[in-house]
Amino acid sequence: EAINKMKSWGFNVHVEADGIFGDDLVRLYNRAKIVFNLGIGKSGYQLRIFEAMACRSFVLSNVTDPEEGIFVEDEHFALFKDDVELKAKLFYYLSNDKEREALARSGHRYVQEMTWEDRLSALINYFIIYQGRFPREALTKSIDIRTEGRIRDVGY
Repeated sequence: EAINKMKSWGFNVHVEADGIFGDDLVRLYNRAKIVFNLGIGKSGYQLRIFEAMACRSFVLSNVTDPEEGIFVEDEHFALFKDDVELKAKLFYYLSNDKEREALARSGHRYVQEMTWEDRLSALINYFIIYQGRFPREALTKSIDIRTEGRIRDVGY
């Protein structure tokens, strides 16, 4: 539905329905002015966002759960909350190359600095803070999994 709306607004939209991987995926991201992400539900971060940023591509995503604190809006990528904002941001970022490219560079630097330890800590904290799936006493602290190279017991 979102793709059809963007086409009806006059945007040149390319959809790759069949799997595309490896160097072909990198080339696709590098050709795109905007990589569109439509997150579903509370876990809106598909691998697509990380891959696109790693390829120095600009990402425009819908707002899902408070974006889980992984990325910062208007620093690493752009967000939209409805069709009106989507259309406005598409026009804006396609007309403002320098701003779009600056966000793409910032997102690229950010994902290049990420480590598996950072991602796992963020995931554990997400479940502690947002999902409440850990013991109540865990809600009062964040978890840092880097403890002498081993993952600490997080009480589950």
